[in-house]
Amino acid sequence: MSVRVFEAIVSLWDANSLGDTFGGGIHFRKAPASTSFPYVVMVPVSAARSGRTSASKYIDQRVQLSVFYKAADSVDPVSQLGTLMRTLDAVMDDAELSIPASEGHVFSLDAESEMVHEDPAPDVYHGTLNYMVRRRKPS
Repeated sequence: MSVRVFEAIVSLWDANSLGDTFGGGIHFRKAPASTSFPYVVMVPVSAARSGRTSASKYIDQRVQLSVFYKAADSVDPVSQLGTLMRTLDAVMDDAELSIPASEGHVFSLDAESEMVHEDPAPDVYHGTLNYMVRRRKPS
């Protein structure tokens, strides 16, 4: 996976002040145990070359963003998690990621699927948003 994609997601996060909504921040692969809720974890899912021309290669990268939320007693956790997921998706889906052309210009960032899960930890829920990042990199 290109570290440039993850750097660009963090830049997009910062530019849209998502830290105001997700007080625990955004983390790569795993958040520290002391992280406050809600927070987001970025996980690389796959990367594969999807095509080539004489001047470029095309790379498809799947990235999963998981929103973690700890339920309060009087709040419907699925509804609260859904609101958080929609907030994140509103920023990410079809967003322009800033990556130098030499590292592979992003020409699309598309939502592929979403799901809500009950975490093994008590009262913790997480929602996953899967995205396809399509890049064109000069050969």
